[in-house]
Amino acid sequence: WQVPTLFMKGLRSMPFWDRGHALPLARALEENFQQIRREFLQVLAHPEYGGAFTQNDHSLIAAGTWGELKLYDGKEWKAPCGDAAASTCRLLSKQPELVGQFPHARTHHVALPKEAGYFKLLPGTRLKPHTGPVNFHLYCHLGLLVPEGPRLRVGGGEPRSWEEGRALCFDDSFDHEAWHDGTEARYVLMVTFWHPDLGTPEKDPSEPKLPRARARHR
Repeated sequence: WQVPTLFMKGLRSMPFWDRGHALPLARALEENFQQIRREFLQVLAHPEYGGAFTQNDHSLIAAGTWGELKLYDGKEWKAPCGDAAASTCRLLSKQPELVGQFPHARTHHVALPKEAGYFKLLPGTRLKPHTGPVNFHLYCHLGLLVPEGPRLRVGGGEPRSWEEGRALCFDDSFDHEAWHDGTEARYVLMVTFWHPDLGTPEKDPSEPKLPRARARHR
């Protein structure tokens, strides 16, 4: 069930990374959940950002709609970081496992996307089973608005549900799929990060700066 294109030996391998695995990023997200969700609700209410979710990878969609609003793509921090989501982006910019780097030889010269953003899963959506390209890059989803119905299967175990205020972290190099049998949209904050067994990432000298603060929408 773990079938990445590039497999790095010597790393712990598990579909889900639970609280017992002590991921600093997951802890930071959960400890700041209230502020993160307050800002997310500001983003949803914003006249520019609320309707700016774009369809994510069409090839993975068996049915329904899966949308994304990026905050960070490794090259720049997006516009919401200058106002509605400013505190969230400041927090993310301090997480070395998201913004740091390793020598290219350490990661087999693979340029992986550094990403953070809000993901929307609408009722009736089903994502096809798929796998990520490498086993040294993981994902965390912080539940922001989570109704009944959405589920995530990673590997051969039982599917799990997202929870508001909890970080659901997983290794996307395992075969995984998601679906939503409920009646309301599910929203999470998605963050990619380096596998902790790689060690502590170095500061990236090309890391983009956060945008200057803009007037808040009222």
